[in-house]
Amino acid sequence: GLLIAFQIVAAEVNYGEIAPTLAVSMSDIAPHSASAVRWLMTSSLNGFFVALNATVKYTTPLGDARLSVLESLETHLLSAVVRDFRYDDGVPDFLANDVPDDDNVPDTLHSSASNSVSNVSYIPLAQCSAGAPVWTSAGFTVTLALAASPSANWTYVRCANPVS
Repeated sequence: GLLIAFQIVAAEVNYGEIAPTLAVSMSDIAPHSASAVRWLMTSSLNGFFVALNATVKYTTPLGDARLSVLESLETHLLSAVVRDFRYDDGVPDFLANDVPDDDNVPDTLHSSASNSVSNVSYIPLAQCSAGAPVWTSAGFTVTLALAASPSANWTYVRCANPVS
């Protein structure tokens, strides 16, 4: 087999930086709320994950693992960490590719607020053109011209980088 070395370079609980280790304490999570852990890693080999497996162990303060308060554990192929400002709870939200495809297009928004999941529509590169960037002291603005209408909920747009 091929040997690959991984190094954790940073870790976060919600948006707060913590020590870069896999052993993370989530502390208390209030009922009907969420918390997220994020690890940033480097690898000795370029590539991407195509599948993930995860396990969780919960033990009550009295040492009884049979009385878990966790309902489920799921993994998703992450496309980007995003922030759903409509329901911002201070916990990261995730754009994921839950339905695998050849172009790795994200299709689902996992919002930490009420553990909701939303479908994401897609406007491909061929239906998007970007205008020239307009530079200001705060950065730049780019206007996109779309040949398709974005959905009423969430839309992922893939467009050529006008700044490269």
